[in-house]
Amino acid sequence: MANERLRAAISAKGETIQSVAEHVGVDPKSVERWITTNRTPHRGHRWKAASFLGADEVYLWPSAEKQAEKASASELITYYPHRGAVPAPLWSSLIEKATDQVDILVYAGLFLFDSHPD
Repeated sequence: MANERLRAAISAKGETIQSVAEHVGVDPKSVERWITTNRTPHRGHRWKAASFLGADEVYLWPSAEKQAEKASASELITYYPHRGAVPAPLWSSLIEKATDQVDILVYAGLFLFDSHPD
């Protein structure tokens, strides 16, 4: 079964298999396999290809979401796909229970201060 989403994204962006391969740093045959056999590339290659094409990697490779869920179970305590999925009381409890410091990596973390004015 072919990956028509990837094929369409490459075409819509006006790129070629060769240009995607060069940007990602793989052989053009690898990109062809991603399309024709619906093979899911390694995480770093998925990210580079998706950002190059201006598309979401889970849209291009739906199986990538399942891989993230597996990683959640094996490497992380809990995985939340987006900020809205995090239970609101969890933020307060994490901050209140901290004994030294709290490090949070966010693109825009204003929601923390807006929802917790104290």
